[in-house]
Amino acid sequence: ASTAYLAAGLRGPRLAGALTLMQGSARAALVGAPMLAGLLSSTLDVREMYGLAALLPACAACATLLLAPPAATPAASPRDRRALDPATPAPDPSARITVAGMCLAEAGFVLVTVITYPYFLPLVHEIAPGLPPVATGVLFAAPHLCYLAAAPVVLRRLRGRARVGLAAGYALACASAVVHVLPALAPDAAGLVVLVFGRLLLGAALACGLPSLSLLATEAASGRRPGRLFGVVEAGAKGGAVVAGVAASALAGLSPVAPLIVSTVAGVALAATTARFTSARVPHESPERSSPT
Repeated sequence: ASTAYLAAGLRGPRLAGALTLMQGSARAALVGAPMLAGLLSSTLDVREMYGLAALLPACAACATLLLAPPAATPAASPRDRRALDPATPAPDPSARITVAGMCLAEAGFVLVTVITYPYFLPLVHEIAPGLPPVATGVLFAAPHLCYLAAAPVVLRRLRGRARVGLAAGYALACASAVVHVLPALAPDAAGLVVLVFGRLLLGAALACGLPSLSLLATEAASGRRPGRLFGVVEAGAKGGAVVAGVAASALAGLSPVAPLIVSTVAGVALAATTARFTSARVPHESPERSSPT
């Protein structure tokens, strides 16, 4: 709903920037929550922590009621299109990523990144037993902190190169999964250092992939109803989360690093085929619409 709300009132680079900023709010929560939970766990019990957490969505719901309805905004102008893709002179204004391609891009990125989240704590305990909860929270939050630091600059650099950025995001997520596996297979004194490097690689994947998805979403929204479009795209993203959860659950009994195999294989496959499934196409008009009256 939040994505559709933004797309109903914004177009072109402004929409891409707003989507990137909205992702930043989610990443800020993922930065603060683990560290705050680590600090509060020593003074509050679980029920008290859930009570505090329940206040946050209540406050967000109240703030949402104050939002004005989005104003109707015309389609992006040719100037906006060239700002999104300056490397392509005078593109066909009707060419855009397909809805199926957008769904696959979103679902794939969720699959290669989210699959590691639930099993990160067991992995840390295996690599660095006795690590304080706050330090574990900092490790979990590190990729999201990288996104917050780099996303505004990366968004500007990737305008016109969203597909390259998305392929890089998939590849970096794959590399991060491989690096996460190494200290678990051969634990030593440097295992924690290798794990930190793996978290930074995941942060680079988020910093490349998420702004690229925002740029592609802006392209997809041109000429389409935003509510329906982003409802379908969000369903695709949740499909990726479901596949990640099922695959991770099936492999988690083997080892905490086993779910990372899925991220590695999927990252390679998606990086190799990004240009194909995200290619811009001109929508075909039906004969009824194209014939003169």
